[in-house]
Amino acid sequence: MKNIKIVLGIALMILVVAGCSKKEWTFEEDAEEWTTPTGRRNYEVVPYENGFYYVNSQECLTYYDIDADSSVVLCEKNGCLHGSSECFAHIDMGEHVPYVSNHRLYFVSFDGTVEIAERDNTEKEMVFRILEKEQEQGMVLVVSDLILSNRYLYIVAKVSDYKESEDYGIQTEQIYQIDLKDGKETHLATIESNEGRFSLVSAKDGVLYYEWQSPWTEANTIEEQRQAEREMTKKIYRYENGQAELLRTIENGFLVTANDDIGIYYTEFLGNGDMQSKDMYHAEADGSATKIFSFPEGFSFGDKDGKIMLISVGNKHMLYDLAKREESGQDIDWDFDTQMIGAYPVPGGFLAPKEEREDGIGDGKREELVYKKYQDPVREEKSTGK
Repeated sequence: MKNIKIVLGIALMILVVAGCSKKEWTFEEDAEEWTTPTGRRNYEVVPYENGFYYVNSQECLTYYDIDADSSVVLCEKNGCLHGSSECFAHIDMGEHVPYVSNHRLYFVSFDGTVEIAERDNTEKEMVFRILEKEQEQGMVLVVSDLILSNRYLYIVAKVSDYKESEDYGIQTEQIYQIDLKDGKETHLATIESNEGRFSLVSAKDGVLYYEWQSPWTEANTIEEQRQAEREMTKKIYRYENGQAELLRTIENGFLVTANDDIGIYYTEFLGNGDMQSKDMYHAEADGSATKIFSFPEGFSFGDKDGKIMLISVGNKHMLYDLAKREESGQDIDWDFDTQMIGAYPVPGGFLAPKEEREDGIGDGKREELVYKKYQDPVREEKSTGK
């Protein structure tokens, strides 16, 4: 395919991954950057080189090339119209878009089946199934969150274990690290289903940041929503070499992101019951916190890639550089009606879903995405002579 250049490396040797791989899949020695989850909504986005992978509204894995301003469906089936489950690029609703690492694609299904393919979606091969023996003995596993960094795959799995009782399984959330080079599975943490939930934050090689959030209190009135905000607790952990360390407890706010390079960023709620924030803080190494900025009228923020976050304050939308602790100087040309929280940074701009239907009811399909390039107000003023 013209839009994705396949670069062949050295000759491949035979490597058995978890006992069933027929092809060697080599790994880089170190990951270059921190990776974050692909998303938790009806769409997911994975940036790669000067473009990004996504699943289009026809449920097909697609690559968008920014320079060429074009998309290609990753299917080489002759005569395929890319509109059915028979398409080679078809991704079932709810399944994760593949991660890109070591210049290839990694598919992780809900039941923990791991497949690897070349980055044009050819030569796909199933390499193993996570906790396969346990699943054969009665465990039901559903992957709800995942991060891939070089050879390490991290997952949050919702687990029902029916080995002790056929009627009512033990419901838990568990975090695992899977070494894709040798298939080794390492258990990191477990909570009962009524004790809250886990979310993965960022990873780089053998280091993982993850978050525990307290159970959400059901709220039907504004005052109950405000009370639920006040009761929300988050705990941020860092895992490495078999040890998990509690780094920060956040009360009444959201975690923005966390990794070794930039530390921990989090917000404090405005208190109006709408999950808006008023202040953003940076957690310092000595346990103190520095207020980075404040918007008394409240702000929302979109998805983040561990370096840049998208902020919405009223009708103004901006980019904030977490490493430099400053606005990037680029404005966002927001000319369609959508929620800022639906935006996701990609090279040169961001993706966001198109406006919702007037009745507010979805059709159960993936949302159609819009790619918007960043606008530089300084260059615009010079070009227009103003």
